[in-house]
Amino acid sequence: ARLYATARQEVELVERHGRGIPLPSEAVPDATADLVARFHRSGRKQFATAIDPDAAVVAGLADRYTGQQLAGRVARAVAVARSGSDLDPTDIFDRYERAVVFRNHAEIGRRVRTGDRGNVGIIDALDDGNGTVAIVITSPDGRSVTRRFDWDQLLVIDEPSPVLISREATRCLEAFAGRAAEAETVWRQHLARHGLEPGDQGRYQRALDLAIDRAAQALIAGPPAWLDDMLGTRPTDPSGATTWDDIVHQIAAWRTADGVSTHQAGLGNAPTTVVEYEQWSHLSSDVVGAQAWLTVRPDPTPETAHRQLSPEEIAARLAELAEIVATAPSADGGSLAVGTAGGEPGADLAVLPLVAASSDARTKWILEHWPNLVEQHQLGQLTQPEPSLPTL
Repeated sequence: ARLYATARQEVELVERHGRGIPLPSEAVPDATADLVARFHRSGRKQFATAIDPDAAVVAGLADRYTGQQLAGRVARAVAVARSGSDLDPTDIFDRYERAVVFRNHAEIGRRVRTGDRGNVGIIDALDDGNGTVAIVITSPDGRSVTRRFDWDQLLVIDEPSPVLISREATRCLEAFAGRAAEAETVWRQHLARHGLEPGDQGRYQRALDLAIDRAAQALIAGPPAWLDDMLGTRPTDPSGATTWDDIVHQIAAWRTADGVSTHQAGLGNAPTTVVEYEQWSHLSSDVVGAQAWLTVRPDPTPETAHRQLSPEEIAARLAELAEIVATAPSADGGSLAVGTAGGEPGADLAVLPLVAASSDARTKWILEHWPNLVEQHQLGQLTQPEPSLPTL
């Protein structure tokens, strides 16, 4: 029942993006009605918050264990999962949920899409005893072929309404759910033999990530002497600060997972195992590269940084642009207005309709001097609270 309810809750989300692309041989829906329907669906989307049931557990693990211990637990959980990868019930659960969604919307004559999103067909027959369906796929040139699929391999598209299913179909889905439950039981037993529960790997990894984030923030908030010697102070420009923060986070990740003592500088001593030594060596190279880039890169100066134009500079440039605009060919009484889309400052510039037919020379001039018109408009916004639209 729990699996069935979960699958039904996903129907609306799946079908929201389930409209297929009409084939050349199919009728295209009315454009206006389709556009209104799409806007209506988009309007139903709302922001939502979800309570993470594992948040307190993850925080507790990060407080209870060291980073090195958490890294070891993650590695052990990964090894256990790999040793029983053939027992993992994730795939059968996903297939069951897709089968429930499909059968609750499947009806002869409805359009379906295969899992690879490559083919669209029409339901021709439903086999509720075996959980299969026959669909007819028609190519653009009119040729048709019938293919048979399992329920979990297809998705009913075009946002159909749910249908009543037969008792035979219900028994088929219940049998599918039973196989999924048996697989979950076997998986739990496999994990329990190694002292784990489903989801432990993800919880341990999140706890390790939390410990690493805390360590990185501590290094950034109060850089030790060895970090200043290694990378220097944190740059103030965006590119430098991003590079500095990124490499500090990598250093914190290694120190946390490897258990480097607070009395040791940088990445600590070189590991003795081959795999860990290669990781340590690669990270050391990355640190040296970041150190070199931060040292030799050109620092932004007031001369190269973004600078506000003075009112005098704006006025002088507007005068130059006015002289350029004055060279525009005559519009035969017409004018070209240059404004912003929606009239909002900072919006993309758009050309409003020509009120009179332009000559070829005028059109060529506009295309050639369009950057000047854009600049004139933007500078005008800086000098007037509500700048008027420049016209030619």
